[in-house]
Formats: sequence, C-alpha cells, structure tokens
Amino acid sequence: LKLDGVSSLSAFVSAAVEALDYAVTMGAKISSNSWGLGYGESSSAALDAAIAAAGEAGHLFVCAAGNDYGDNDESSMFPCTYEHENVLCVAATNSDDDLASF
Repeated sequence: LKLDGVSSLSAFVSAAVEALDYAVTMGAKISSNSWGLGYGESSSAALDAAIAAAGEAGHLFVCAAGNDYGDNDESSMFPCTYEHENVLCVAATNSDDDLASF
C-alpha cells in the first residue's frame, strides 16, 4: 500500500498502521516497508503495537535500516529497531556489496 502525500509524522504513522492492518486482514504474509521514521525519538506506540499484532498473525515486516550509515544498535532507526521476531531490518548494497550511498 502506498503512503504518499502525508503532511505530518503523526498522519504518516496513522496511515502506516492502517496500511499494515489492512494488509494483515487481507492475508498478506509479508510487507516491504522501505521507509523510516528517522533516528532518535520517532518511536510510535501505535506502530509498535500494529507490528506486534501483525507478527502474531504470522506476518513478516521487512523494513529499511536507514541510509545514513548509522549503527542502529547505538541510535534507533524506527521501525527497524522495534524488537519483534517478525521484524526483518535490511540495508541496501551496491554491486560491490558495500552499503549503498543514497
């Protein structure tokens, strides 16, 4: 589901939760989420709960690790650093298998 034209962080999170809930309801077993809320204090209890509920339904939530060469263990990048077994955090690499530079 496309998350376009959202003007604020809270509206984006609401749209992301709604999209994930819809995907799970429609039977999707995996979602690709190539977006992030940013580093630091962008955590959302609603999104955290939606990802957890999706996991309970057997849904794999694949998400972006971020494009800033950051260490997600030192500085959280959400939703990548939510600690659920169904979260798969991935990074982009170039043809040499080095981190991509976007």
